[in-house]
Amino acid sequence: MKRNKLAFVLGGNGVIGRKIVQRLHQSGIKVIILDIKIDKKLLNENVLFFNFDSSKLNTVEKKFNKIISKYKCPDIFINTSYPYSKEWGKITFENLKTTQLRKNVDLHMNSFAWTSLKIAQLMKKEKVKGSIVLINSIYGVLGQDKNLYKGTKIKPNPVYSLIKGGLIGHAKNLSSYYGEYGIRINTVISGGVKGHVAGSKLLQSRKFVRKYINKTPLKRMGNPNDISSAVLFLSSDESSYITGTNVYVDGGWTAI
Repeated sequence: MKRNKLAFVLGGNGVIGRKIVQRLHQSGIKVIILDIKIDKKLLNENVLFFNFDSSKLNTVEKKFNKIISKYKCPDIFINTSYPYSKEWGKITFENLKTTQLRKNVDLHMNSFAWTSLKIAQLMKKEKVKGSIVLINSIYGVLGQDKNLYKGTKIKPNPVYSLIKGGLIGHAKNLSSYYGEYGIRINTVISGGVKGHVAGSKLLQSRKFVRKYINKTPLKRMGNPNDISSAVLFLSSDESSYITGTNVYVDGGWTAI
């Protein structure tokens, strides 16, 4: 990884985001964490924080311009955020309301799309041959396996796959348009990462974890380090001829 590069990590205070920030920093990259809150233990002279709420789409461009005027246009933009509504953990196929559908598409898919589009525009304007990496999910390419959730408190979420599937198309389209300017856009298709259930204080149940592992060829769930390794590669010049693609970090889940 070449030094003197600058990375913006949206959602850098999260579980996966933290590991990405650490790996970039260890590689000599200056990092600006964009998030709504921060653990100050993450910060140092080369890891900075800027309060950034990506769900407020009308302020995104203004905030990007403010950060860039103080530092510079990033060479790397990574979105590992996971915005969702208060009802997210309770949404099911049977009880989904149109208000919940619209709210979460706006919070998640539209914020990912808008922030990556605006960064690509700024990279083009500043003549930066940059890398944009969007964290995605196996459920953007496959349907959710209902059997995993039977006998647990977790329920399949109909909005999640809609959002993640849409972002795959968005990334490919963005890469097609901005490729001639040396701007690369890729996604990391993450398998299940062991930990908390999104929108809930619950940890994944042992039954869910056991079922998931049994279905995965590598016989384990993912962890933040697995995801950060792929992000580091896509952020580096080692992947300079890779764009518009999905890098699968799923333990082989989508292979069978």
